[in-house]
Amino acid sequence: AAKSGKLLYAKRIGSSTTKAGAFAVAAGPKGVTALAGYQEKGDDPYPMVAKYTSAGKRVWLKRYTAAGEGRAVDVAFDRSGNVYVAATVDSGASADIVVLKYSASGALRWATPPYDGGENGTDEAEKLAVDAKGDVVVLGESERAGLTGIVALKYTKNGKPAWAEPTRWDPDPGNPKTKDLGAADLALDDEGDIYVAGSMSYVGFDTAAIWKAQGSDGAKSGGWHYEPLHGDSSSFHALAVRGSSVAATGAAWTENVDKSRNALVVKLDRDLR
Repeated sequence: AAKSGKLLYAKRIGSSTTKAGAFAVAAGPKGVTALAGYQEKGDDPYPMVAKYTSAGKRVWLKRYTAAGEGRAVDVAFDRSGNVYVAATVDSGASADIVVLKYSASGALRWATPPYDGGENGTDEAEKLAVDAKGDVVVLGESERAGLTGIVALKYTKNGKPAWAEPTRWDPDPGNPKTKDLGAADLALDDEGDIYVAGSMSYVGFDTAAIWKAQGSDGAKSGGWHYEPLHGDSSSFHALAVRGSSVAATGAAWTENVDKSRNALVVKLDRDLR
């Protein structure tokens, strides 16, 4: 049994000739752990995922090269021990989002076609979550018409799109004060509905925001943003859903008054209407 404060293991991936980095970690059944990031092949980085036993023995390491160089940004297990990975890849004309599923033994079950939001703009994966059915939701940022919006993609456990179209939240290109939307975190409630935390950028300030979509079909079903005080800016960095509540935390800063910077936490009813 582990003792409080005792280091159970510390492992490294990479060398002076094969560099690697990790950006996400997930805990799985029977104490296993998966990490996701990148590992170089030659001088090029590719999405990488590795799995370790509870004792720290590496069970497998996989590098995904089929869609171009890039990196994995998030990883999660389902109840059966399968491993899901969200990655950003350079598929040629632009950066795109891919989702990978590996079996518990490390076999690649499927890989989604790279998601391009249009106009060969930049599309980057940010977060990933698996629901109780084994379906996977991926959160990303997606560029259109020179502005960055937020996209949510959902796939079934068999790798097929679960919705007719991805769900997007985009800035208003007709509003000269509108800039970009930023995605920071993703959470699912016990019904599989989707909550996204991030920020809306305007000329001169940012506003912390939460968006909601239905897990069944991706339909948008509410949202909330933090009203600025005295011309301050804010953004959310993390999100959690439990029971009937949504909690988010981030930062609020008042550049135009006293240049203060504060931690921000809010709690909302998850209906968000």
